[in-house]
Amino acid sequence: MLEKLPFRTFILSAWQATLSKKLPWIFGTLLAIAGVIESRISLTLPDTTSFPEFLNSISEKSEGALLSFLLIFVFLFGLEIFGKGNLIASLSFVTGKTHLPSYPVNARAIGKNFIRTFSLECLTLIFLLAVIGIFSLPFLIASSQNPGVMTTLLQLGFLAFIPIAIAIFFVSRFALFYLLLSPLKIRGSIETGGALFSRFIFQSLLFGLFSFILTILFTFFVNTIILGIVTLSKKIGIPFEETSIALIVGLAFFTWFSIFQQALWLAFFKSIAGQDETTEFAKEKESVFDNHTLPETPPAQ
Repeated sequence: MLEKLPFRTFILSAWQATLSKKLPWIFGTLLAIAGVIESRISLTLPDTTSFPEFLNSISEKSEGALLSFLLIFVFLFGLEIFGKGNLIASLSFVTGKTHLPSYPVNARAIGKNFIRTFSLECLTLIFLLAVIGIFSLPFLIASSQNPGVMTTLLQLGFLAFIPIAIAIFFVSRFALFYLLLSPLKIRGSIETGGALFSRFIFQSLLFGLFSFILTILFTFFVNTIILGIVTLSKKIGIPFEETSIALIVGLAFFTWFSIFQQALWLAFFKSIAGQDETTEFAKEKESVFDNHTLPETPPAQ
């Protein structure tokens, strides 16, 4: 269970996935557009040092500005969900699955992938907010009795919340893979994803750390490339603004990385899902399966 993870195999599989088909690039572009716009918007937010200060600065905005911000947030959230769900479905070949009903080549499959991903993401968000509310309640009661301990309680609460947030992250990600790449419904996907994570906690955490470090290194690399291109464009007199150049280059790189990252996670998912023994577990928990069986999972490599 604690065998060495084949990171090289994961990387090669993800690299090949970015080159083998054109369809993932469509949805990877949508995902990257949402991410780039969100990063640009974050630069315009007030520079505050505390959450209450942030709320105070937001409350000073006009109703029109707040409504515009909310509409933009909803649009970007929907665009990100749309791109993410269909990108995963378009990369199903990474797990050895082909000709799936969810493969996004028609409007029905694309819409179904969006609805499934949106539903799971909303459930995850609601559960996360519920956990935050449960954690906050005793702290608020204690701080009302003794305001001086508020800082200490927040630090302790944050430390206690970290492992729960990590577990929610992995379970929701595995559940999304099951939901999009198998006949499982939402309930069965969440429970099977939870069972998968509980059996491969160490491998999941190790791979998550690997993916996180890879993301940081890639972001640093892209920022360096953008800085170099902007500097070079100034010297040779390219008639484009720095912001336009940064957006174009960043969009191209992050489109590729969106595909690569999802394919990397799918390659890891394939390696552990092929070892999992949750068929009987899922049969007991989920009553609506195609042929009353769990989806076929490829063997571990």
